Amino acid sequence: SMPGTSLELFEDTSRYNADGVAGSRGEIIYFNYGNPILSQLPVRQALSMIIDKENYAAVINQGASVSARGIYPDFMDFGASKGEGYAYDPQKAAELLDNAGITDTDGNGIREYQGKDISLRLVTYNTKGELPLFCNEISSAAKEIGLDIQVEVYGSTTEQQKTGDFDLM
Repeated sequence: SMPGTSLELFEDTSRYNADGVAGSRGEIIYFNYGNPILSQLPVRQALSMIIDKENYAAVINQGASVSARGIYPDFMDFGASKGEGYAYDPQKAAELLDNAGITDTDGNGIREYQGKDISLRLVTYNTKGELPLFCNEISSAAKEIGLDIQVEVYGSTTEQQKTGDFDLM
């Protein structure tokens, strides 16, 4: 298995033959439900809707993966079907938050929940090269709809997972 970000190292077809198929490995985000902001369904839905899975697969993974609505792609027997999950739709994500009353009342560009700016920590690890790239793209997309996400990159997230020291992972 080779990360999509490494494919360019093997572009010389006179020396290499790189072949592959989409597999079952996926990138998922864990939500810390102990965070009151993330206990709000519209926030979780909005976060799902700002992830441009198709472009992440095509650009960040350089076509070495396929997008999925659930954990697994729909070509697998246990994968999500086309009607399940959340499609990429930042405008609808912003509308969900607006309709839930999660708005930017002070004009600083960040929505508030219970009077406080929404700022979340997304922790990831660096041993799978594309994960920090995905997380930075998610952070940028979140800013577009008024959510602040700070990305923290570690060698391993085992400790954060054990202790619950994360908002998103």
